[in-house]
Amino acid sequence: MSILILENITMKYPGAKEPCIRNLSLETGSGEITALLGASGCGKTTLLKIIAGLERPQEGSVIIDGENMRNLPSDKRPIAMVFQKPLLFENMNVEQNVNFSPRVNHTMSKTALKEKTSRMLALVGLEGFEKRRVRELSGGQEQRVSLARTLMTNPRLLLLDEPLSALDANLKITMEQTIRELNRGLHTSMIYV
Repeated sequence: MSILILENITMKYPGAKEPCIRNLSLETGSGEITALLGASGCGKTTLLKIIAGLERPQEGSVIIDGENMRNLPSDKRPIAMVFQKPLLFENMNVEQNVNFSPRVNHTMSKTALKEKTSRMLALVGLEGFEKRRVRELSGGQEQRVSLARTLMTNPRLLLLDEPLSALDANLKITMEQTIRELNRGLHTSMIYV
């Protein structure tokens, strides 16, 4: 079964001579990792933003779980996005960063929030890091916190925009393995740039 169907997506930024994405169609199966490869500036990040609802294409449809997302705002879509940079709150510890969304939106009880936060940190190999400050983390640890934070929302589709580009070679290999294990363990579909 398909989790994501893109139909004839065309996106042209104001003032640009040519569209950065022209008539693109793509289908991703449930539980799959789909990789987007291409040169810098070819529209990979733009495509992720379209799927996330952060950009609106001139033409085409984004269908997630059989539902057309055309008029659905980004915060209502069953997706989460991990960016190149972790974008963590430096005034919060690891636990507060990971459980930020359900905590501020009051969508979970305190007990459930604590249990799920611990489970997400264990999934990314950061058990015992709950009280650490962001400035005490390595780049790879920051990115794992970012990944745990996105998983807290139970996304049907996880968008990964070059999340490992700033990491050293050995850490990239470790993080790639972590992402594959999360995909297998959680059966979360992923689009990976």
